[in-house]
Amino acid sequence: MPQISEPIRFGIIGPGRAAARFAHGLQAVEHATLTAVLGRSSDRAQAFAGKFSVPLVAPTLNDLLSSNIDAVYVATHPDTHAEFCIQALVAGKHVLCEKPAALNVRQLKEVLAAARQNDSLFMEAMKPPFFPLYRHLRRHLESDPIGPIGFVRAGHCDSSIGPDYPLHFAELGGGGIMGIGPYEAFLALDWLGPLKRVQTMGRLNSEGVDNFAIFQTEHDHGMAQLHTGIDLLSHGDALLSAPRGYVLLRANWWNPSHATVHYVDGRIVEIDEPYTGSGFNYETDHFCDLVRQGLHESPILPHSLSVGMAHLLEEARISLGVHFPGETRQGEITTEDRHPFDRATNLDTSGFIPKLTSGRPNDSHQASYYATPPSLAQAMLDRWLETPDRLFVENYTFIDLGSGKGRVVLIASQLSFRKCIAVEHDADLNAIAVANFARWQQSGNARSPLEARCQDALTFEFPPGPCLVYLFNPFPAHVLAQLIDRIADAFADRPGQLDLLYVNAEFGHIIDQHPGFTRLWQMPVTLSAEDAAADLLHQVDASGNRPYALESQDPCVAWRFTRSS
Repeated sequence: MPQISEPIRFGIIGPGRAAARFAHGLQAVEHATLTAVLGRSSDRAQAFAGKFSVPLVAPTLNDLLSSNIDAVYVATHPDTHAEFCIQALVAGKHVLCEKPAALNVRQLKEVLAAARQNDSLFMEAMKPPFFPLYRHLRRHLESDPIGPIGFVRAGHCDSSIGPDYPLHFAELGGGGIMGIGPYEAFLALDWLGPLKRVQTMGRLNSEGVDNFAIFQTEHDHGMAQLHTGIDLLSHGDALLSAPRGYVLLRANWWNPSHATVHYVDGRIVEIDEPYTGSGFNYETDHFCDLVRQGLHESPILPHSLSVGMAHLLEEARISLGVHFPGETRQGEITTEDRHPFDRATNLDTSGFIPKLTSGRPNDSHQASYYATPPSLAQAMLDRWLETPDRLFVENYTFIDLGSGKGRVVLIASQLSFRKCIAVEHDADLNAIAVANFARWQQSGNARSPLEARCQDALTFEFPPGPCLVYLFNPFPAHVLAQLIDRIADAFADRPGQLDLLYVNAEFGHIIDQHPGFTRLWQMPVTLSAEDAAADLLHQVDASGNRPYALESQDPCVAWRFTRSS
């Protein structure tokens, strides 16, 4: 990137409410100026330029990006955030993007890739951590601690917005989760660490976006209870709870100016830090410092945190059935029509994705996504039910490791298992599974409780009691070997309580060679006529390879862990 001259010159895309607050805040930032604006409405852009003395009203995006600006503030509706960010980054501009930075995790990863490829700074405009109060609170808790924060409660509902407000419409990326939830997601992740799982309840409006949502989240270091709404009214305060005290952030906590720290010994400390300007000036000042230093990522709001926020929001809304028009996964291949199973149930379990990318360390170990044909999954379960010396079904937890969109777990839940658990490394697929499970339960099809976990299979902790584990050849040989060792360790004191079903058992020899496992039976790959007709075996991917080699002679095999090695 060329050396940035002083002052840093900004162009705005989308002269709406957020842009006005940004422009107001920019007046309090030294050595920064607003030099160009682009809007869908020329009249609105002209009015904005007149109000904030902007010299250039760009007629097109190309005109804006080819002007003498150094950075772009993207303040459009969320449906176009990724598109504008990528185009600005490709043009060599630094980008500050209003929250949420994209509609979903996949879009955000494309934005971050564009930033890396073009050697540019990208930062999501999440203002709370830059406010004087928030920074003061951090310093205070370091010098006079209350212990590690283990619970966060935050939320806000605003029923004052009119019926034409963008948050009411799916095509604009609306809903309370997307419009209000980014703040709550930030607070939970900032204090509690990476997300482990989300549980969501809520209501949708006629446009298909959430009017109200309450989502409970589990993180590496604690739990959070968050809520958002656009048809109710609630107080926007927040709570941070720790072993030796708690913090109350006064409403509106995302524009923090007052906090009260309550200690277990009875002490109360009041912290007041009024803010100046619109509050946007603090994050903008930080962004400008990064530009001057030649940095491409904020240490306060790193890209990993933005991805974490996108992941949390996506899981929360998809579990309620909120999908935005045009949301797709890159590289997805689908049949002309959905699989008959999906058409009959109104679920989404179809398709072939040749390469999964979660952004986690073990991405290189992930296989393609392709769901087990329903007739094959059912045949495996039926054969298992005939297995001698098994315990009652009600005693078993069914676990699908590498569960994708959850099709096999859905089928298994029609039996009376103790619980059915889907374990999937890919956040996008897991979010779809969560939504599928919600619909399946609402339709009354599940006889077993359902749970979806987004995590690496090698970190999964097996629950107490008997377990039935299902694998659709999801791992390379060395990962399967590690998994088998973990299973042997977990069930060392309960032999006979782990059965393993392995479809297309390409690496079955690894299990056969383990002294703790006994082969129970095997059966060939068999498909119903309906599945054979709907299957993707006759199609090929972009490289000319078949999506999944179910036509191979690799058998479907069952093992039981019978003794510790």
